[in-house]
Amino acid sequence: MAVRILVVDDESHLTCVLAYKLRQAGADVFTASNGLEGLAAAAEHLPDLIVSDFQMPEMNGLEFVKALAADPALSAIPIILLTARGHRIAPADLAGTSVRALLAKPFSARELIQQIAEQLPDAGLTVSTHAAT
Repeated sequence: MAVRILVVDDESHLTCVLAYKLRQAGADVFTASNGLEGLAAAAEHLPDLIVSDFQMPEMNGLEFVKALAADPALSAIPIILLTARGHRIAPADLAGTSVRALLAKPFSARELIQQIAEQLPDAGLTVSTHAAT
């Protein structure tokens, strides 16, 4: 069974590219365009890992990861949080969440897949030499 990854980002072009690259790497991918949609998708699909943007409308990434942490069914899902380059998030803000890594935009799909592989070593994702975004 393929690893299930939820990508939550309000930039549709980025979401589409990441979903494509992650599917190429062997993952089942679900997407959402904001934190509220992300919560519903996480509850429906119970992903193995979530990739979420920090700056989003409706519910920002910090609110999203805290809502996940408050739900016993979703609180243990590892999260990779995407941030704007130079944007700092205080460690105290992430306390009690399952954020495992921060990745600054811009980044390559290869870099993201490597981060996911570190969090899910048994996922069997393949990193293409052409995985740049």
